[in-house]
Amino acid sequence: MKQRNSGFSLVELLVVLAIMAVLTLAAIPNYQHFVTKAHFFEVVQVANQLRLMVEHCFQTHHRLSACRSGMGGIPKQIDLNDDGLVGQATVLANGVVRVLPKPRHGLSDSHDLVLTPSHQRHSLSWQYSGGAVLDGYVDV
Repeated sequence: MKQRNSGFSLVELLVVLAIMAVLTLAAIPNYQHFVTKAHFFEVVQVANQLRLMVEHCFQTHHRLSACRSGMGGIPKQIDLNDDGLVGQATVLANGVVRVLPKPRHGLSDSHDLVLTPSHQRHSLSWQYSGGAVLDGYVDV
């Protein structure tokens, strides 16, 4: 009687390793984008806080021209966490919110988030734009 060896041959193991390498190379860019998007969440939170301030200003003064940093109840300087990912957060003329991330975790100045209000009757609608929207870090 002949004894039969059981197990995988070297060629079979190499084929499995090659398949795993291809799958890993395909998954890495998606993973990196997901991680950067998760870090960008802090920038979105700051932008949403400023958006609420602009909405309150608009409800109080009934015009967007009164809503900017230092006017209409919106603070001139936004207190930011030094360890956080937000580099600058400002409310520009007519209530336009612009938030810039610090260059960390795959983010850069080109990944700004801009929220532009427009009013119909007595409410505001918001348009999201900027590099963060173009690169898919913000779901609109």
